[in-house]
Amino acid sequence: MRKRLINILILAMIAISCANLMESIYSPEPQFSHQTSVSDFPILMMISLFNLEDLFVGYLWLQFDVDSLGAVGNYHRLLGTLDLITTIKPDEFHAWGLGTYMRYKHWVNEGQVERALDSVNELHKAQERFPSNARGWYELAYMYGLVLQDTSKALQYASKAYAINPNKENSLILQTLQRVNDRNKGLLIPAQSQSEFNFVPSKD
Repeated sequence: MRKRLINILILAMIAISCANLMESIYSPEPQFSHQTSVSDFPILMMISLFNLEDLFVGYLWLQFDVDSLGAVGNYHRLLGTLDLITTIKPDEFHAWGLGTYMRYKHWVNEGQVERALDSVNELHKAQERFPSNARGWYELAYMYGLVLQDTSKALQYASKAYAINPNKENSLILQTLQRVNDRNKGLLIPAQSQSEFNFVPSKD
């Protein structure tokens, strides 16, 4: 038991050291294009050799949450952290989704719509590598449904996510998009107000 605890502590220290080293490789300024440099590979090999992927990614998510706090405000590191997560675990689609959303909003605010759409294409490319990953389809459904307002495509992606993993989250986004799609097609009848139900016709 003691030996196992020591091994875990050693691995945790290596993970933290690797995370800090990889973070220093990236510019402290906001980066809005996905990047993986040649200098990443030795560290990635070390992470893979010691099976540190989950531990390392867990540390990065913790760092992301701390940097996101208003009291800390290290917002310039958020995209870099998300990029590190997807570099280590290319199928970590929660990170892909957040990164895509942040890049899309940035480029739209800058008036560069084409670059904004390029960020969505990156999400597509990532999902194509893991077509059986339900979370990838979910993130596409979220982007197209809630951000791009393309309910038809979003519904296709949500259906694929639900077919792979019919959990509560995938069911909820599928049902929501189905209702929005039906409403857009005029298939949903607006609910009557309470006053209409209580209306009593005049005897005259």
